[in-house]
Amino acid sequence: MLNHSPRRPKSSYWRTAFGDGEIGSSEEGRNFLRKREAWRRSSAKVPGQSTYKWKGRSITIVASSSRGNGLNAVRHLAKPAEKTAAASLSPLKIEEPSVSASAPPTTTSQNAPSPTPAAVAAPAPAPSAPPPPPTPKPLSPIKTTLESDGSAAPNGLMYVDKPIRLKLLPGTAAVELHEHNGVMVVRSVMQESEPEPAPYPEPDSPPPEYTPSPCASPTPVPVPVPIPEPESPIIDASSVEYAFGSVSFPASADNTHSAFFTHRDQPNISSVLRGSETCYATFQDGVSSFPKNNCLGSILADPAVSDKASISWQTYEEVAKSVRNLASHLSSHDLVPPDDEGLRLLGIFMANSSDWIVAEQAAYSNNAAVVPLYSTLGPQAIAFILKQTGLKTVVCSLTELPHLAKAKSEDPSLPLEHIILSSRPVNPEDLPDTSLKIHSLADYKFSGLSGFVPNPPSPNDLATICYTSGTTGNPKGVLLSHSNFVAVASACLETVVDLEQTDLHFSYLPLAHIFERTMHVALYKCGASVVFSSGDIKALKSELAVAQPTIFIAVPRVLQKFHDGIMAKVKEADAMKQNVFNMALSQKMEGLKANQISHPQWDTMVFGPTKAKLGLSKVRFLVTGGASISSNLKNFFRCLLGVPVLEGYGQTECCAAMTLTSPEDHSTSGHVGVPIPCCRVRLEDVPEMGYFSSDKKHGEDEEVLGRGEICVKGTGVMAGYYKNASATRAAIDSDGWLHTGDVGAWTANGQLRVIDRKKDLFKLSQGEYVSPEKVENILLGCDSIAQVFVWGVDSESYPVAVVIPDPTAAKGAKSPAELLQTILSEIKKTSKAATLMGFETVKKCMLDTTPFGVDNDLLTPTMKLRRPQLTTKYKEALLKLYATEMEEPEEEVEAPPVPNMWKNQASLPRLPLPSPEQSMQLFLEVTETLVDAKTFELTKAKVDEFLREDAQTLQERLKAIDDKAAPDSSWFAGFHHDMYMDARYPGYVYKNPSGVAQDTLFAAKGINGQLDRAAHITCATIKFAKQVINEELEPDVFKGFPLDMLQYPRMFGCTRIPGVERDSMFKAEKIKEVSHIVVFHTSNYYKVDFGEEINDISLPKVKDALKACLADKERRAPVGALTCDNRDVWAKNRERLMKLDEKNAEGIKAIDEALFVLCLDENDGVSDYLGNPIGDELEVSMQAAVHGIPGWRWFDKPCQIIVTKSGQVCMNSEHSWGDGIAMMRWGTELVKEVQNPTYKLEEKAGKVDPMALMAKAMANPDIMSIMMNPKARPIAAKIKANPAVLADPAAAFGAELAADPELAQMFAKVMPALAALKPKPPKQYEVSTVDWILDEALNGAIGAASEAAKKLAASTKRDLLTFDNYGAKFLKDNGLSPDAVMQQALQLAYMKRHGKCVSAYCVAQHMAFKAGRNERMRGNTVSSAKFVKTAVEGSASAKEQYALLKEACERHSALTRQCVMGMGFDRHLYALAAISKGMGKVEKVDPMALMAKAMANPDIMSIMMNPKARPIAAKIKANPAVLADPAAAFGAELAADPELAQMFAKVMPALAALKPKPRAQPKIFSDDAFIALMTDTLCSSMLAGKFTAATMASPAFGDFVNEGGGEDEAEGKKGKYFVPYATFDDEVKFFINGFEPEDMSAFAKSLEESLMLIKMIIEKANGGVAEVEAEVEADADADAEGIVKSDFVVGDSVKSAWGEGTVEEIRDDGTVCYTLSNWELAFGSKVKCYLNPNSVEKKVEKVKSDFVAGDSVKSAWGEGKVEEVRDDGTVCYTLSNWELAFGSKVKCYLNPNSVEKKVVVGDSVKSAWGEGKVEEVRDDGTVCYTLSNWELAFGSKVKCYLNPNSVQKCKMVCFRR
Repeated sequence: MLNHSPRRPKSSYWRTAFGDGEIGSSEEGRNFLRKREAWRRSSAKVPGQSTYKWKGRSITIVASSSRGNGLNAVRHLAKPAEKTAAASLSPLKIEEPSVSASAPPTTTSQNAPSPTPAAVAAPAPAPSAPPPPPTPKPLSPIKTTLESDGSAAPNGLMYVDKPIRLKLLPGTAAVELHEHNGVMVVRSVMQESEPEPAPYPEPDSPPPEYTPSPCASPTPVPVPVPIPEPESPIIDASSVEYAFGSVSFPASADNTHSAFFTHRDQPNISSVLRGSETCYATFQDGVSSFPKNNCLGSILADPAVSDKASISWQTYEEVAKSVRNLASHLSSHDLVPPDDEGLRLLGIFMANSSDWIVAEQAAYSNNAAVVPLYSTLGPQAIAFILKQTGLKTVVCSLTELPHLAKAKSEDPSLPLEHIILSSRPVNPEDLPDTSLKIHSLADYKFSGLSGFVPNPPSPNDLATICYTSGTTGNPKGVLLSHSNFVAVASACLETVVDLEQTDLHFSYLPLAHIFERTMHVALYKCGASVVFSSGDIKALKSELAVAQPTIFIAVPRVLQKFHDGIMAKVKEADAMKQNVFNMALSQKMEGLKANQISHPQWDTMVFGPTKAKLGLSKVRFLVTGGASISSNLKNFFRCLLGVPVLEGYGQTECCAAMTLTSPEDHSTSGHVGVPIPCCRVRLEDVPEMGYFSSDKKHGEDEEVLGRGEICVKGTGVMAGYYKNASATRAAIDSDGWLHTGDVGAWTANGQLRVIDRKKDLFKLSQGEYVSPEKVENILLGCDSIAQVFVWGVDSESYPVAVVIPDPTAAKGAKSPAELLQTILSEIKKTSKAATLMGFETVKKCMLDTTPFGVDNDLLTPTMKLRRPQLTTKYKEALLKLYATEMEEPEEEVEAPPVPNMWKNQASLPRLPLPSPEQSMQLFLEVTETLVDAKTFELTKAKVDEFLREDAQTLQERLKAIDDKAAPDSSWFAGFHHDMYMDARYPGYVYKNPSGVAQDTLFAAKGINGQLDRAAHITCATIKFAKQVINEELEPDVFKGFPLDMLQYPRMFGCTRIPGVERDSMFKAEKIKEVSHIVVFHTSNYYKVDFGEEINDISLPKVKDALKACLADKERRAPVGALTCDNRDVWAKNRERLMKLDEKNAEGIKAIDEALFVLCLDENDGVSDYLGNPIGDELEVSMQAAVHGIPGWRWFDKPCQIIVTKSGQVCMNSEHSWGDGIAMMRWGTELVKEVQNPTYKLEEKAGKVDPMALMAKAMANPDIMSIMMNPKARPIAAKIKANPAVLADPAAAFGAELAADPELAQMFAKVMPALAALKPKPPKQYEVSTVDWILDEALNGAIGAASEAAKKLAASTKRDLLTFDNYGAKFLKDNGLSPDAVMQQALQLAYMKRHGKCVSAYCVAQHMAFKAGRNERMRGNTVSSAKFVKTAVEGSASAKEQYALLKEACERHSALTRQCVMGMGFDRHLYALAAISKGMGKVEKVDPMALMAKAMANPDIMSIMMNPKARPIAAKIKANPAVLADPAAAFGAELAADPELAQMFAKVMPALAALKPKPRAQPKIFSDDAFIALMTDTLCSSMLAGKFTAATMASPAFGDFVNEGGGEDEAEGKKGKYFVPYATFDDEVKFFINGFEPEDMSAFAKSLEESLMLIKMIIEKANGGVAEVEAEVEADADADAEGIVKSDFVVGDSVKSAWGEGTVEEIRDDGTVCYTLSNWELAFGSKVKCYLNPNSVEKKVEKVKSDFVAGDSVKSAWGEGKVEEVRDDGTVCYTLSNWELAFGSKVKCYLNPNSVEKKVVVGDSVKSAWGEGKVEEVRDDGTVCYTLSNWELAFGSKVKCYLNPNSVQKCKMVCFRR
C-alpha cells in the first residue's frame, strides 16, 4: 500500500540514531519515532548534550568534546536483529571486554547472558558454512562511562528504567538503545578508532581501493568502494524542515554549494531491506516467506489477436529451484570464473523474461556480478563491453545470439566462449555458424547438480556493471554493489510505497536498465508478483488488460502515447460523450488544486471504463521517471487513474533514484520531489551559467532556496566506472559527491526542480552560454513539434534548431511554409511562457521529415540526442540558415489576467449540435402521445421525407451558424435572442418570471417593515451588482460542473428597448460609472444617486433616501403602464415620449441605465391589486410579483425588486437576459449579505472629537491671536478645561460675550471659523424626481394600456397547492426521483381533468456550456402515457402500475440528463424550423444574375437580336432588374406592337422563370403533430433556493406558434397551465398559473388526487397501504410540562414502514428518532427518521426469507443474482442487464414481494406433475425438466414443458421409490 503519511513508522526495522527496529515494532516505540523531532526541539539545549524521553524516562547523551552533539557517535554497525531470534535482542555487557590487538572481538551473543531464559533462542544451524570472513583490522577498546542513580541490573547489564546519563569519551565505541521486556537496554558496539566526530557529517576521505569478496582473487580493482552510509544529521539543532518531507542543514553550506537536503523522517536509512542486505538475500527471503506465491508470469497468447490470453505462473519455490539448478551448472562447469581482478561476471542479453531473473539470481548464488547487454547499444559498443569486462559466458536468447556470434567472428580475440541459450531453435540449422559453445538454459534450469553450495555475496560485493550509453565515445560501466540496490529499494519502500504480497507489477521497461531492476529488489522481498511483457510495444495495452497490474511504472513517452490515444478516441466520440469527458476532466483538474485526487461520480462514470480498457483498473500508484514529464500530462493521469502519480529523478550512477515526490501531493508538479532517505542532495555553483547556490529567485517571480548543479551522496551512489579512473574522478569529487551534470533549484517547499543541463553548453557571440537540453525540453511542449535539436555558434547571437514536425500538425498545414510559420509562432509563445531569455530563444528553424532514431545513429538507446552526429549532419544547413532571411511571426499581445468571474469560462465546452436523426427520433417518441394512430403514421412519413430531402441542408446551414458563432457563443444563442426580441406580446404577465421571498429570512434578523427591508435589500443588491460589474463574482458551479456566467453582466444597468417588429437590449456604455437606481413609489419615479459611495454603501443613508421618496405624496402619470402594452405600440409611444420633451428623454435614460428598479407599493390593507377584498396574504404577494398595478412597475428591467406596504419582498424580471439560475444566485447572495452585512450599518461621521477640535482651532492663526488676548483668557480657560465646547461656541461663550461688548466684537470676526470646526453631518444621497411632460395622445395611451393590463391581470389565476401527505423523502425512500414523479403527477392530473395526454415541458439548464440557456425537456413520453392511462383506468394491478411508474420516471430522468448534456431535441427543431422559415422567403433579386440567366437561354437571345426588339433590349441593358417582372416592364411596348407581342409570347414563360421562387417549407413543420407538440399546454419548472418562497413565473406559451398580444393572446391560452413546484422532504408546493379561475381550482384538485393515487400505487406495490392515522390529542398521562410517556427507550431495536434501526432519541412529544440501518448501505448516506410512536414497533426477530445469496432472481427492474438478504427481508442484487447497458453496476434493494426467483438450468423444481432438475429454459420462459419421481415408477423418462408460473423452486429433489 502507499504510505500516505510519510511520517508513519513501519513495524519493520528502523535504523536511526535512537535505536533499531525494536523501538519501531511497539506502539510506544512508534510514537517515540513519530514525535522525536518535536521532542528534540522542546528539549533543553546544552552544547554537546541531547536529552530524549522514552516511556516517561529521559536519556541524556553527552559528548566529551564541545564539537558537535554526542549523538553523532551513535552508529549502527551491527546487523539488525531478526524478529524471530530473541537472542539477538539480548543486551550486552557494559564492562569493557578484553580485546587483543590481533584477534577479532568475541561476538556479543557469546558474551552477553540473557536476563531471562525465554529471551534466548538457539541459533538455527546453517546447512553449510560460508567461507570464513577476512580478519578485520584491530579495534580499539571501548571507553564508556555510565552514570545513573546507582541501580544496576544483574550480570553487569545496565537496564534503563530511570533517568540516566551516558557519557561517550573521545574515540569510544558507539552505543545502541534497545527495548527488551518493557525496559530500555543500553548496548555498546565495537568500532574502529576514528577522529572525533564533527558537528555536521563531513565528507568522507578518499575511499580506499575496492576489496574483492573472500572467494575472489586478492588483486584489488582500482575503483572506489561505495560511499559509506552517512551519519545521521537529524540531531542538528539548526536543521530546517520543509513541506513534503525534506530537511536542510544550513550549517553544511559554504560559499560554493548549498546546504545538503535529506528526507525529513529517515535521513539515515541503512543498506538493509527489512533484514536483507543483498539482492540475493531479498530474493531468498521472499522464497522462504512466500513459497507458494506467484512469482514470475508470462503471457501465453497475444491478447491483440486472441481473447483467450492467460498468464503462466511460476511460484517463488519453483523459481528458486530453477535458480539453484542453473547456479549449480554455472559453478560446476566453471562458467563464471574469477578474472584477473577477482571478479566473477555473467552477461545477460535478452528481453525481459523469467529467464532473465533466473540467470541474475543464479549469478548472485555464485557471488558473480551481472553485466546486462541490449541490442540498441550497437555492435561496436557490445564488442567494447565484451572486451573490457572479459566476459566468458553470456545468457542470451535466439534473437540476440547473432549479435554475439558476429562480434566473435569479427574479433576472435574476444574472451567470450560460452552461450547459454534461453530457448532451443525449432530447426538446429537456424543457429549461426560460430565457434562459441552453446548450452541450453532449459536443460540447466530443470536438472541441477548435487553438492552445490551457494556462495552468497556480501553487501559491499559487486552486483552489476551497468553500461550507460553515451552521446559520445564508448559506454561507461557503472559499478553498483548489493548495498547500493538495497539502500535505494529500502529508502523507497520504507517511506513512500508500501508493497504487499498481493501486488502485481507489469515488467516491460528493459531489465538491462537500472530503473526496472531496482524495483524488482523490493518486489521479491515482499512476495509480490511480476508479469513480463512480450516486448511488443504495440501489444502493451492489450497485455496490460490481461495482467491487471497494481503497480505501473512508465516513462513519460509511454504516458504521452496513452494520452494521445485516449484524446483521439474522445475526439472521435459524439458531442455528448466529448462534453461529458471534458467536463469530468476539467472538474478533476480543479480538484487537484485542492489536493483532491478522487471524485465519486467521474471516477466511476467516465474514467473507470477508460482505465479498464488500458488494463489499469487495479493500479494503486503510478511511478514515472527517466525523463521530464509535463505538468499537464502528469495531472491528466492523476485525473484518469485517481491514484498518486509519483515522479522520480536519478541516474544509473545512483542506482536509479535520488529523489521522489510524495504520494500525498496531488496538487503540485514541475518538480521531482525530495531526497530519498539514503541520499543527501546539494547544489553546487555553476558560475558560467549564472547559477549560484545563494540564488533566491528563478525566472521573474519564482522563489527558490538556491540553484546549481545537482550533487548527491549516500549509500545508493556507485563505486565508480569500471576501469575508467578518469571518468570516475570527473563524476565523483574527493569528498564523495556525485556530480550529475544536471542543474537544479530547491523550491520554497524543499522540493528539487531540474531546470537545466550543465553539459553540452555552447557560447554565443555576446558571451552568454546556452543549454540546448533546457531549450529543447521547453520546445517539446509545443503541439506541433515531435523532436527538436537546438544548436548555436559563437559567431551568432541566438540559437537555431532542427525540428521534426508532429505528424498531425504536418497533415493540417496547407504548405511547408505555413507549417514553418506555425512552428515559429509556437516557439515564440512557448519560450515567452517559460521565461527564456532573449539569447536562449530560437529565432530560426529548419524542418526535416526523417525522425531522429537509434537506427540512423542520431539517438542513443536511451533516446538521448547524439549531438556530435546531429551536428555533423546538419551543421552546413544550419550555418546557411543563419544567413537566410526569415519572416518574423506576428507578435502576440499578452492577454490580460482573467477576472475572477471568468476564470472557468474558457474551460466550458461549446453547446453540442444534435443530429436531425436523433432529434426526430425523440420528437416521434413524445408526439405519439398527442395524436391518434393515423395522424402519427402520417407524421412518421413526413419525418422520413424530411430526413431524406431537407434535413441535411438545414443542418448544414445550422452547422455554418455554429462555425461562425463567437468563441463564447453557441449555435442557439442567436435563435434564443430572436425568440424574445421578435415576440410582440408584452413581458407583463406573459413572459417575466417573478417570485416572492420568504418572510422569515428577514424577520429572523429583526428586519421588518417596508422601509427597513427595502433599505437592506437595496444595499445587499448593490453589493452583488458591484461584484458582477467589477467581474469579481465567484463563478457558478453545480455539482462540480462550472457554469456559464454570460448572463450576469446583462442583469444590472440594462433594459430591453421596444422596437417596431423587433426589440433590442441596452446596456449602459460606462457601466462601472453608473451609481444610481430608480425608485418607484406607486406612480412616482425617483433617481437615487449614491455617487462614489456606491462602493461603500451606507444603510442609514439609503433609509434616508427612501424616506424622502415615501414622503412625496404627489401622484404623477403612471408612464410605466406603457411597458404592459404590445411591443410595437410601446415602441411608438416610447419614441413619441422621448421626442416630446428633453425631460422625458432624461427620465427614460435614467431608468434604462439604472442598476435596477426598486418598487415601493402603497396598499390600503383592504383590497388586493385587483381591487378585490384581501383573502390570502400569499395571493396578494403573488399579485404584487406578477403584475401589481400598471404604472407601478417597469417591466423591461432585468432586475426589479418590489416591497409591499406590509414589507413583503418580491421580484419581477424581464426574461430575455437570463434564466432562473442567475436570479436564484442573486437571491442566495442577497440572503447571505442581509444575514451577515458587509455594508455600513451606521454612520460614524459627525461624532465630536474634542482634541481634533482643539487641534483645528490651534491651526487657525486668527483664532489663536484672539485667544492670546488677555480679555479672552476666561474663554481660553474654558476651552482648555473642556475642548468639546468648541463644537457649539455660541452657546458655550454666550454669557461672556454678552457681558463684554468689546470681547463680543473681537469674537465676531472668528465666529464663522469656530462654527466651521464642528464636523458636518454626512452628505445625503441625491434624490431627484423623474418628471414627465405628456400630451393628450400619450395620456390616452397610458390609460388604454392600464385598462388592458388590468383586464389581462384579472383574467389570470394563481392557485397554491400545498400537498403535505408526502414529499421528496418518501419518493427517494422508494427509489424514485421526486422531479420525475411530479412530472408524472402533472400528466396524470391533466389526463384525469381533460381525458387526454398533454404537450408538456419542463426546463433543463444548458449553463454548463458556453452561452448556455436552457432546453425544453418534453415529459409526455410513451412511457408516461402508458402509466397515466393505466392509472386512470385502474385495470392493472398495483405492481404493474408501479412498474409503469418506474419506467416513466426512469425515462424522464434519462431524457433530463440528455437535455442537460445538450442533446435535447426541442431547441434543435426550433432552430431548424426557423432556418426553414427564412428559406421560404423570396430571395433578394440579383440583377446581374437575372441577366446571366437570360443570356444563357438561346430562345431569349435570338429574339433580343431581332431589330424589332431593340427598345426592349435597351431597357434590359439599362436596368437588368426589369427581368424580374417582364410583363410589367415591357407591357407598353408589347401592347403597341402585336407582332412584337407575338414574338415575346414564345419566351415569356422562360422570362418569368428567371425570377427566384420561394422555397416550400418542409411539410413536417406544418404537421398537426408538430403543431400539437410545439403548442405548449402544460409547462412546469422545479424551484430551488432559500430566497424564493413562491415563483409565479408567468405562462410562457406561444413561443413557436399563436404569437399575438394583449387580450387576444389571453384568449388563446385558456385551458393551459404553468406549474412551478418545489419539493421538500415532507411536502410539495405547486404554484398553478393560468387564465381560467375555475379551471385552475379543478386542476389543483385533480393534481392532489393524482399525487394520492401515486402514493397508493407505491405502497400497494411495496407491501400494503399504510393506514392513515388520525391526529391524537396529547396522552392523558402526560405530565404538566407536556412530556408524553413513551414505550420506547434509547437503544431499542425498532422498525417502521421506513426501515429498521436503533432508537437514538425520544422527544418530549413522544417522537421516536433513529437512523435507518438498511438505508445507510443502500444509498450511501445516513437517513434519520423522526416518527410518531404509533408508527414504530419494536423489532422482535429477523424476518424469514425465501431467498438466499446466490439465487437467480428477477423483478420489474431486471435480473441478477442475490448478493444479500437483509434482516427485514430486503433483497439486494446487481442488475446483470444494466451492467452492460450503462457501463456501471446498478444495485437493487427491493421488497421481497416485488422479487421472483428466476428458474435456471440445474435448479431443483416442483410442480403439480412432480419434481426434477431444470434442463432448459426457453426464450419465452417455458421450463423444461424431467420428472424424477416418474422415471422410476414407469421405467421411462417423462419431460415437462411448463409455464414458469406453475413451477416452484425447491431445496432438493425427492426420489420416490
